[in-house]
Amino acid sequence: MKYLQTSRFHLSGDRKLSYLDSIKWFYNCYLNNLNPLNDIDNRINFKRVNEVFDCNLDCIELYSSPSRAMCEMLLRTLNFDDFKNFVGNKIRVLEVGCGSGVYGLKLNEILGDAMQSYHGVDIVRNTKWEGFNLDTKFKFTVGDASHITEYLNGVNFIFTQSALEHFPEDLRYFAQVRDYVDSVNHPIFQIHFLPSAACLRTYLLHGFRQYTPRSISMFTKLYSNNSTFELYSLGGRRLNNLHFLFITLPWLVFRSDLRKHLGKWYMYYLRVLIKRDFKNWSDNSPAFYALVIKSNFKN
Repeated sequence: MKYLQTSRFHLSGDRKLSYLDSIKWFYNCYLNNLNPLNDIDNRINFKRVNEVFDCNLDCIELYSSPSRAMCEMLLRTLNFDDFKNFVGNKIRVLEVGCGSGVYGLKLNEILGDAMQSYHGVDIVRNTKWEGFNLDTKFKFTVGDASHITEYLNGVNFIFTQSALEHFPEDLRYFAQVRDYVDSVNHPIFQIHFLPSAACLRTYLLHGFRQYTPRSISMFTKLYSNNSTFELYSLGGRRLNNLHFLFITLPWLVFRSDLRKHLGKWYMYYLRVLIKRDFKNWSDNSPAFYALVIKSNFKN
């Protein structure tokens, strides 16, 4: 593997950057997002969300960002029945970049008794982990995504939410997961929610990078033909603008968030624009991506 990351630079917006480094970061991200449809892995099945999404509008948490709302809706739309049957209702989850562990609770709600265990790994300890102490199903570890191999043993469901852009070596991470996939016979299900190129404008200084179908193909090309890939485009131009007007711009100008002051209007427009973006099939500027990888599934 020639490179350890999909971005060819090492600046991170998560760290306090000088004015010059901020300009370098934006310029490098811009360059990294060019030619989004070049050199795409032809095994990727590009997908848009379907009418089932309408049933999940009520699951949106109050004041969720557009991307979080779309990710939540997709997570509750995906059909896990085949996977449950393959693994005998014994799903062992590893979330990398787990933060507070809130998605452990959400996955437990969605998967139910089929979720046997959840292991959250993050580079920084979160005080909210202590609240999980009485439930033996949950476990948390301070660990580095660049050395994830030691946490993979026995897991069959690998999950990240808005985490890959924070990994200095995202390709190295996927190479380790690929090696694990190739070393076992049992099915492995992966879901990765990751920012699109549009997030350079809506998120501003955030992480190392954004992603395009070209850079996501750098992940999938690591895998052999024992895996299939679905790439969901979540939201579009209208949701990108909603984020910018309610979250990004007010923070730049007033160091405030309009969701706190115009929450009812925000939630109204969020629901309306999700539906409008859903109908706009020609939109090539998604608000976010979801990459679903299924490995070692027997036909």
